[in-house]
Amino acid sequence: MKHRFLSLALVLIIGITIPAMSLAQEPKLPQTADEAKELGSRVGEDALNTIKQAWEQDALPILFGMWTWSQGILWDGLLYPLGKVLWDRALGVFRGEVEKRSEIVEQEFEKKKEELKEDLEREAAKVKENIWERIQRIWNRESQEN
Repeated sequence: MKHRFLSLALVLIIGITIPAMSLAQEPKLPQTADEAKELGSRVGEDALNTIKQAWEQDALPILFGMWTWSQGILWDGLLYPLGKVLWDRALGVFRGEVEKRSEIVEQEFEKKKEELKEDLEREAAKVKENIWERIQRIWNRESQEN
């Protein structure tokens, strides 16, 4: 236990002092406008690369993990089964109504079918009479002209 504490303390001391030493160095300031421009472009590129790296290595895996979790836990574990139960209950209610009304619908369909047949037969008879009357008129005209 004593050795673990000493190794942890040593790691902490080294971890704190090494970065502090690099911060203690005096920064080199640009002397000309070109050097300042170059320094600004390097800082900008470094900032963009840091943001890109943080997005790709930290943010996207977290978001992907959240999506996977929500899909696995929320959808598969909660929402889908609940929706299935509600859908089955609704189908059970409507299935009974459909079975009750299907016979009525079939009877109404047969009635409408018969009515349409009768209407069609009546209209066909009228058309036949009209055609026959026309033929007779044409026949009578020709016979009167001769």
